[in-house]
Amino acid sequence: MTTITAANDVRIAARSRATAKGSLTRSRAIRDRCRECAGDSYRDVTECDVTACPLWRFRLGREVRVAPGSRYTRAKAIRLHCVECMGGQAYLVPQCVSPLCALFGFRNWGTVHDRR
Repeated sequence: MTTITAANDVRIAARSRATAKGSLTRSRAIRDRCRECAGDSYRDVTECDVTACPLWRFRLGREVRVAPGSRYTRAKAIRLHCVECMGGQAYLVPQCVSPLCALFGFRNWGTVHDRR
């Protein structure tokens, strides 16, 4: 149990440093979240077939268009994912207390906020 906690602490610290330096982009955060979802397997991310996920289009670092004219931004994809994660309740997204999520810093309308 302590190794899991230590690994999580390292992950949070690394994300905090990347966010503070401005090197954590929406694209990188989406790729990290997809990797977490796939059990830290890059291969499973590339082979993901959960097309209903708002992040699915951006999982490879670039947008994969499904149909012409059905484009949306990374910020909107993150917002949709966060709303889905909070049970469809958009007003709960700013109250999220899950700093382990790669999208945590981008949860409020796609902007990076301080982790207090």
